[in-house]
Amino acid sequence: TWKEDLFESDKELLISYYKNKGYRDFYIVNEDIHLTNNGKGYEITLNVYEGPQYKINNITWDGNYVHSDKELMERLGFEKGNVFRDENFRMAVSEQVSPLYTDEGYFYFQINPLYIPIGLDSLDIHFEIVENQIVHVRKIHIKGNEKTYENVIRRILRVYPGDLFSRKKLMESYRDIFMLNFFENVVPDVIPVNDNEIDIQLE
Repeated sequence: TWKEDLFESDKELLISYYKNKGYRDFYIVNEDIHLTNNGKGYEITLNVYEGPQYKINNITWDGNYVHSDKELMERLGFEKGNVFRDENFRMAVSEQVSPLYTDEGYFYFQINPLYIPIGLDSLDIHFEIVENQIVHVRKIHIKGNEKTYENVIRRILRVYPGDLFSRKKLMESYRDIFMLNFFENVVPDVIPVNDNEIDIQLE
């Protein structure tokens, strides 16, 4: 039986595979699908455009005052001449660079990479950063708890009222609460109160 959703998913995997090998212009030009001669399967032919394999030319930063260009480059882990691996690059930004800010109180931190093609197969990457102000935790609200005392949950939290906001500590608290098995699911929500304070709601 032909499964269109599975076929579409496989095509997305193929596209991701190529883009993570540096072929950011890759796309499927067309496709041909027909039954095999014995009628028991399908023969699939994909005509694709690979394009050039892109390498990183220059990486520049703007708007960073708390951390230097050198610090951010070291955390990013990419440098001039490296193959531009799309998924790996995005993961490095979100899991290596952003935590320098989001684990140190910068809840409103923003980072936006701009990709500028240079020649036929190179990229300049320019990061625009908005650090914004440091934010503290004002209150922590716990909702939907019917199986244990609230102080049991609060004891295992890794973030407390008055603390600097830390995405890492929030996600660790989420994990630890979920492992108590008192909740079918735990949904952490951050609620802005003002420019300098947020509330955390665990439900």
